[in-house]
Amino acid sequence: GHGFAEIALDPVALITEGEEGPAARAATARAVALLGEGRSVIAHSSTGGDDPREAAVAEHFARSGMAAEAGRIQGGRALATAAGGILRRVLEQVELERFVVSGGDTSTMAVRMLGVDALEMIAPLVPGAPLCRVLAPARRLDGRQVVLKGGQMGGPAFFSQIRAGRL
Repeated sequence: GHGFAEIALDPVALITEGEEGPAARAATARAVALLGEGRSVIAHSSTGGDDPREAAVAEHFARSGMAAEAGRIQGGRALATAAGGILRRVLEQVELERFVVSGGDTSTMAVRMLGVDALEMIAPLVPGAPLCRVLAPARRLDGRQVVLKGGQMGGPAFFSQIRAGRL
């Protein structure tokens, strides 16, 4: 509703294929193309608890005989790694001034995969999700702005406000 192009990720494909698999590569190509057109992009593996992809992930792990909690943890790690890989490849191809990574596990994994040395807080936005500058000397990412957003932080217009550079 705020004009973002959506990329609905297939979480089961990302879990089974990994960060270098066809689903991750396709998502990367789609994001790069949309950003190249000047669009703002949100890639997501779920839009909430009632998203059918949530049940598909649970069913995937249940079929393998894994307990629900163990499957949730393993699935979260695998999705975070795949999403981090997608973001890394996008940022290698597109010069973005600012980007947001949502989800605690995904944010943690993305920072590791991007080779971020440190983050410098630029401005408070919402509690727990400040606007930061990436410190990564000798890397293309150095100096870009990032918000790491975990949980249910921010209101319905959060992403639009970040895109506009204001809250």
